[in-house]
Amino acid sequence: MPHFRAGAGRKAGSGRVRRGVSGLVVVLLVVAAVLALRTYVLAPYYIPSASMEPTLHGCPGCDNDRVLVDKLSYHLHAVHRGDVVVFDRPATWQVPDAVLIKRVVGLPGDRLSLRRGHLYINGLQLAEPYLNKQCPPLHSLRPGSTVSRIGPVPADEVFVMGDNRCDSSDSRVFGPVPENDLVGRAVLLVWPLKRLHYL
Repeated sequence: MPHFRAGAGRKAGSGRVRRGVSGLVVVLLVVAAVLALRTYVLAPYYIPSASMEPTLHGCPGCDNDRVLVDKLSYHLHAVHRGDVVVFDRPATWQVPDAVLIKRVVGLPGDRLSLRRGHLYINGLQLAEPYLNKQCPPLHSLRPGSTVSRIGPVPADEVFVMGDNRCDSSDSRVFGPVPENDLVGRAVLLVWPLKRLHYL
């Protein structure tokens, strides 16, 4: 009497379907993980202007630097002075870019002052080896004025400046940035590869 194996065919067919479904699930999980990583942990940003020269390059029509931004750490600890931060344009800032990148120089409660062209925070000179050496020393903390003292920085806000002090619209012009507007901290310059380094 011959063996009838119709059931085996059905199992084989359903096995193929299961393998197809499991492959789709893996793809969907990978996509979800990448999206979650980009939304909550790390995200790439490009540098649109020269305001952070020489630390970061950016100019119209050039191969702008790209950085990875850590979006998680400020949920775990406070902002640090010297951090390079990416932030959403505050409502009071009249600039074309929706997302900006600058360096934090003043924290909540800090008082900023100028002496002989150098920036002081709470009476202590801030070491700034990252500055564009081509820029002349600062003469004011408010462009077009003689203001040499600012502060204290309000609670939950940070005072930011570009490293290229002679070509940066920043807190000197528009005031401090609310910490709620911070996207995160730029941690790694990833492009071009020859400039790869931690920030």
